[in-house]
Amino acid sequence: MALDIPSGLIYWVDTVGQTVNRGAMDGSGMVEVLYSGLVDTWDIELDRQGGKVYWIDRGGITICRGDMDGNGPL
Repeated sequence: MALDIPSGLIYWVDTVGQTVNRGAMDGSGMVEVLYSGLVDTWDIELDRQGGKVYWIDRGGITICRGDMDGNGPL
């Protein structure tokens, strides 16, 4: 789980559904699935200045990156 306190957002990986998600820290609004169809996701970190979210794919033993707004992984 990673917090974007200035924006009031929380980001997390769902290791069962294999998704990267975000939602409001106060519980309001919908949970948004940013990335899906992932394999064995684990951990998550944010680069607020760069606008990137990073997570680990333990299946392929890689570090994945995407935009914090949900644009496609790079």
